[in-house]
Amino acid sequence: DLKWTVSLVGSHYKNRIVTLPEENRENGITSGPFNLREGKSRFEYYTYMYAGMDEKGNAMWYMDETNEKGEVTGRTTTTTYADATRYFIGKSALPDFNGGLSTTFSYKGIDLSIATAFQIGGYAYDYSYLSGMSSSFYVGHNKDMWKTFNPETGQGSLPIWNADNASNSFTQQSDLNLIKASYFSIRNITLGYTLPKNLMQKLGVEKLRIYATADNLGLWSKRQGFDP
Repeated sequence: DLKWTVSLVGSHYKNRIVTLPEENRENGITSGPFNLREGKSRFEYYTYMYAGMDEKGNAMWYMDETNEKGEVTGRTTTTTYADATRYFIGKSALPDFNGGLSTTFSYKGIDLSIATAFQIGGYAYDYSYLSGMSSSFYVGHNKDMWKTFNPETGQGSLPIWNADNASNSFTQQSDLNLIKASYFSIRNITLGYTLPKNLMQKLGVEKLRIYATADNLGLWSKRQGFDP
């Protein structure tokens, strides 16, 4: 009378850009937080690198130093986001593995099915979180605003927040705001009961199953509220 089935599906994906037009081979093709470059993955992040805070709590960014020929001779930091240099940072938007796991139990007319989904690895931007860290007065602010630098105490794990959004460069595209995109979610649970055949025959019904189902019951990710 007892029946139990388990199903696991998953995938792993890799890619590499083999060739680009001649005019794009040196600098690649920038597309959002990525740069298409020969020999690189299409989904490796090409972004700004956070270098901590200065004594005033301003965000600092890495930038290349160059000589008169334009050749890179070293690396320094700047508090001007627009002057910073974008780099390939070795982090990818692609997960190492993603898939789904489902299971079904049935016993004497009672059945229970659970469907889940998961992802291991990969990085992503949590845009809802970043919106909550902006200076807009039209959105709810995230509680992490309390972690920004306080000039009166000199304390804070995040750079100083300014009413002028242009100054809040730490909320812009950078490796500071990339977080692990691994997650596990319960997509569906269904509990049912199929009434006995002898009872159904008395009622003149071939089959009757009563069930309850619920979707999106739980999500566990790197940050509360973050759905990769």
